[in-house]
Amino acid sequence: MKKKIKNYFWIAVWVVLFLVTGNFSILGQIFPEKSEAQEVSEDVFMDTTSYSTEIEVQDNNSYLVRENIDVFFSLKRHGIYRYIPQKGKISQLEENGEVKEIPYYASFDEVKASEELYVTSENGNKVLRLGDPDEGAQVEGAQEYDLQYHVTPITSKGYTDAYYNIFPTGWQNEIPEGSTFQIRFPKEFDKARFQIYYGQYGERLDGTDIVDLTWNGNTVSGILKAPLPVGTGMTFYVPMEEGYFQNTASVSGINILLLSISGISLLVLILLFWFFGKDNMIIPSVQFQPPEGFDSAAVGYIIDGDVSDKDVMSLLLFWADKGYMKIQETEELELSFIKLSDLSDDAPKYEKEFFTGIFGKHAPAGKKVKMSNLRYRMAKTFSRTKAWIEENYREKVYTKASRRARIGAGFLSCIPVFLSTFILMKMTMTNLLILVLPALYLTGLVIFSHTVDCWYATARKSRILMGSISAAMSVTSVVSLVLIYGIAMLKGDMLNFFPGLLTAGAAACAGLVFTGFMKKRTEECSEWIGRLLGLRDFIETAELERMQVIAKDSPQLFYHILPFAYVFGLTDILLDKMKDLTLPSPDWYETQVPYTHFDHYTMHRMMHADMDYAATTISTPKPSESSGGSSGSSGGFSGGGGFSGGGFGGGGGGSW
Repeated sequence: MKKKIKNYFWIAVWVVLFLVTGNFSILGQIFPEKSEAQEVSEDVFMDTTSYSTEIEVQDNNSYLVRENIDVFFSLKRHGIYRYIPQKGKISQLEENGEVKEIPYYASFDEVKASEELYVTSENGNKVLRLGDPDEGAQVEGAQEYDLQYHVTPITSKGYTDAYYNIFPTGWQNEIPEGSTFQIRFPKEFDKARFQIYYGQYGERLDGTDIVDLTWNGNTVSGILKAPLPVGTGMTFYVPMEEGYFQNTASVSGINILLLSISGISLLVLILLFWFFGKDNMIIPSVQFQPPEGFDSAAVGYIIDGDVSDKDVMSLLLFWADKGYMKIQETEELELSFIKLSDLSDDAPKYEKEFFTGIFGKHAPAGKKVKMSNLRYRMAKTFSRTKAWIEENYREKVYTKASRRARIGAGFLSCIPVFLSTFILMKMTMTNLLILVLPALYLTGLVIFSHTVDCWYATARKSRILMGSISAAMSVTSVVSLVLIYGIAMLKGDMLNFFPGLLTAGAAACAGLVFTGFMKKRTEECSEWIGRLLGLRDFIETAELERMQVIAKDSPQLFYHILPFAYVFGLTDILLDKMKDLTLPSPDWYETQVPYTHFDHYTMHRMMHADMDYAATTISTPKPSESSGGSSGSSGGFSGGGGFSGGGFGGGGGGSW
């Protein structure tokens, strides 16, 4: 026994390790460590004749951008498109020469255009398509496009320097000489701090070499003295004094949202459990006799609140032991049922329904029915029997309030996980693989809750194993997400949602437990369970010496409790103990090879293969007749400067 328990323990350990390593592997694919600048190819169907950019820097360090782009289409095109990074990282060059990366997310609003506009999000970019998608609406020759959008960068702590890409490095044409820009700042600042760079992504060429700059108050204007080749852009950077920008956007509000919703969910879960899910104390009593007043199907429903096929099939054993029928094995090793007498008048409705379905109404004693004759004609009877068992005991097993609370608890437990997933998908560079984690959590939650419900209908080792595995599915998915995200955040690859995610993870793990144990038994059911647990414990834990004493005085007792062991999930345990006892064979089971004493192999085959086949045959209905773009950019700036392609905005575009 100890060896078996040890084996189950190591199976559980290996499953947990597999789930942890599996989650870490998935998360390694979900959170890319960095994004690379991509090569820009020239758009041969379009020539850019002028590119003008106006940028209004707002008090909160957001940017209202207006672009005027003149192009010439050599072939018919729908229009132009712009992609602007919505999430990614900017890189700050520190005074000691080290590069510090700062992740960000940019919200967009006030998006307007002179042409028909289609806005989508793709690969971490906001994509703006200008033009009519209809084939007959294509244009060629000289075209002018006006575009406006408002960008609000969101960082972990709020970004306090001005930094934006004036001309995008990913524009698929040369930006011609004479193109202009204008940048308006909200108030006075030290203009000596203003820096401008150009070049391919990551270069730090001095922009004043190719730009004529003019200052008018807090507005700077520039004209390109030379074209910017394909793949070349321009960026400005100003390290502002502390306090220049007010109310810069950070993730603190989102962390507060996660903390609040997770905390409220957990509080409601605690209250639901306290008022609706806290069980009455169950006191097992010493029992080794079948429970009075209950058949085995009723016991099967009482212990887990669900009617399984096994519960209904146990009635065959129950009736046979009571003397209402015999089970016979034919020459073809097929089961047959022989009626010995009618059920008692006080038998429950569901028993009479199932018994009549097998033998028919007013069948005489001695009627024999082969299993094969029941194929396809018992499915409706089987379903009605299950429904009536549930109807008979549904309100007596679990309180209605706790059943409803279980549904609410499951929903509340999932909110922190799914909200966290939504935020990460929206605001960080993740992919659809992240959906595996909430799916794992939900699957584990459902299996764990079912395992708790079936706690008394499953052998101890099996329920502990299933409980451990299902809990591990949920917990490891949450813990792995929090740990991997925390590591990525500390490395500077992710926005700092860690406080919110940690709280959400804790709430989700607690929710798993509260949801699993939320259903509360009625006071009447608690008394029943106390007696049933006594019988269950006797079957599972009674020592051989004690059973030998009982077998000597009441040898048929073990056949009386066999139907109940069947619904408890303890058939194998009971049969293994019975093989070491001197017991007569059951008088209600006849085989082709007569035997006078208990035969372990024969009974094991009957209780497993034969009963499973019978359940499939009886419950199967008659078959119906039928006939035959580009990733978000990283950037660069420093206490002393930035580089081309850095900053917020930028991106690229071309014709479509």
